[in-house]
Amino acid sequence: MTEDELTRLLDAARRRPVEDAMTIRTGPRKGEIAANVSDERKAKLRLLGRERALIYKTFVLTGLRADELRTLTIADLSFGDVPFIKLRHSNEKSRKGSTIALRSDLATELREWIKGRDRSEAVLNVPAGILRIMNRDLAAAGIDKTDADGCVIHVHALRHSFGTHLSK
Repeated sequence: MTEDELTRLLDAARRRPVEDAMTIRTGPRKGEIAANVSDERKAKLRLLGRERALIYKTFVLTGLRADELRTLTIADLSFGDVPFIKLRHSNEKSRKGSTIALRSDLATELREWIKGRDRSEAVLNVPAGILRIMNRDLAAAGIDKTDADGCVIHVHALRHSFGTHLSK
């Protein structure tokens, strides 16, 4: 994925939960974003959108696999001079354990996200249906799931985007 596509995906992921809830589904106003949604529900949906964008951003900026991110706890994060993630051997595919440096902007967002939470909690709630959710976010961002070369964008492809952007 290009930087522009990633930016559009993150923006769509943030916006889509609220927009979907406010979209009128039937009748003459079908498709309008005008449905009544309580402020409390909107706040929860904004939080969901923020988390979803943070999930994608973490995938792209760390190269983590979905299960590795799903099992990551707050205790696995370190925000010292050089922020990093410590992957426990039991949660990593290779079963070796590793340390992954965090880019400063991602570290700042993660630090803010986990503020006030218990160290044993999961950092992010990565749903089992993340691929289906990502497909809808891609559509909302106006990004084709398959490019001209026949490559398909999916959760694991974000891992490859990490490598590509790292090599640049």
